Formats: sequence, structure tokens, C-alpha cells
Amino acid sequence: MFDLLSDILSGLRFQASSYFCSDFAGAWGIDSGGQQQGEFHILVRGQAWLMVPGSPSRLLSSGDVVLLPQGQAHRISASEEAETVAGAELVAELQQGHNRFAEGVDGATLLCGNFQYCQPQHPLLDNLPRLIHLEERQSPLLVGLRHLVVTLAHELQQQPQGAALIQNRLTEVLIIQLLRLFIQREPQLTFLAAFSDRALSQALTLMHQDPARSWTVESLGREVGMSRSAFSARFQLQVGDTPMNYLLQWRMQQAQRLLEDSSLSVLAVAEQVGYRSEAAFRKAFRRVTGFPPGQLRSV
Repeated sequence: MFDLLSDILSGLRFQASSYFCSDFAGAWGIDSGGQQQGEFHILVRGQAWLMVPGSPSRLLSSGDVVLLPQGQAHRISASEEAETVAGAELVAELQQGHNRFAEGVDGATLLCGNFQYCQPQHPLLDNLPRLIHLEERQSPLLVGLRHLVVTLAHELQQQPQGAALIQNRLTEVLIIQLLRLFIQREPQLTFLAAFSDRALSQALTLMHQDPARSWTVESLGREVGMSRSAFSARFQLQVGDTPMNYLLQWRMQQAQRLLEDSSLSVLAVAEQVGYRSEAAFRKAFRRVTGFPPGQLRSV
């Protein structure tokens, strides 16, 4: 069975890595975010406060997970009043073996990292909220991920041979699992609703499986058993884009990946994403990306 979510994340060239898993004591606090990448925090043990500008403070409990898909600025600390240190500064210190929050009353164990997309344009990303808080006590499926968190925490704390590679792979698996859990929990959100809509999910799958096919709104509607107008209206309502523009964007993202990662000619790439004319492809590529396809071959 075709896995639509995996194909989307793969096409967006999803990457993730972990900064640290550390024990913090006393009045610890971290000021983070504001970067062009998503961040996550997993409270492995203890309690902590999360403060995001414009939102009420949140008390986090052991097992809770926080995802900030757009890298929203935030603070996470032992208390709402605790002084904080810049996240980048703390990460650098921890990687050098120094933990400024090692002394004091026993507090919490925190696992932190980032995730990003080399292709950052997609309705899935556009419609993720700026803050996702998954509470372990309200998410039975989150409890099932505990073994993955424990394994990742061990790799980060013990740093055995090969740890760097394993950490990145485990982190990617973990974030994908968490995003999947969020999609299952919030199926009504724009674009996420398409995953649980039989017709739209099928249409998206068709476009992803065969982007080179000469799709039209009418042919896609026919494939999923809907009229052209009904399909177009539902797609735009739940995906947040027209079917043809979604297909155009996806084709150009795949074309960019092929241009960067393969030795295929521009014409061969054009044909793989549904263009018989190299000139038409070049024009469409430049309109979507803002630069000509040949630029990727000259860097």
C-alpha cells in the first residue's frame, strides 16, 4: 500500500537530529527558537514550564512532547520565573561536557533537537500549528513510543561508537511517529483532513505515485468517483490549494531533487515530472522556484 505521508516527508527531504538528553537541576531555563527550523522537546522525567509568546504558559509533565514546527521562539524552564540561557549557548556547553544546570535540587531530564525540510513549501507544513503539545496521559499511543525515547536518550547520554548516525535516524523516526500521531488526533485541520477523506487521499496518492501522468481536474475527479466541480471544490477546501497548483508544486519539488541528486539531463528530468517540452518545463520551474533549472547544475 502506498504511504502518502512518508512520500510527502521524503519529497520534502525531511531531516531531524537531537541536541542532547541531559539532567537539569535547580532553577534551570532555556531560551530557544527563532530559527528557520522546527524544534522539539521531550520531557523524559520531571516537570517543566513552557512559555511561548502570545500563548498561556503550559506545565509539562513526564512523558510530554512539544513540537514547534516553524521554530517559534519559546522558553522552557523549571519555573515561570527562572532565568534562561540561550539554547545555542547551552548546547555548545553540553557538547563540551559542561552542564551549568547540574547542581541544585533534582529537577528534570530533557531531550531536545530540531527538524527541518530542504523543501519547505507544502500545505502539510503550512497547516501545522506553531505549537503541538502531546500529553502522555492523554495519548495512549504516545506511551507506546517510550521505548524509542529511552533508546534515543541512551545513545545521547552514553555516546557509544556509531551514536551520531543512530541518533539522527532514531530522531527522524521519532518525529515522523509524533507527526503521524498528531494527524490522527487532529484530522479536521486543513490538509490533515485530506488523509482521512477517501476521495482526496486517493487523488493525492495518484498524483504522488505518477506525477508524470497528464492529470487534469476532470481525470482526477473521475478516478475518485466525483464530478469535476465537486472534486475541485472539496480539494481546495480541505487541502488549501487547487488540484493543478498542488500538482505543479509537487512536480517542481521532485524536479529540484532530481536536478540536485542525479546526472539526468534537464529534458530527462522534465519528462519524469510530466513535461514533454523542455522549454515549458524551464518556464514552469523558474515561475515556481524563482531560478532556472540550470542554476542547480552550476553550484
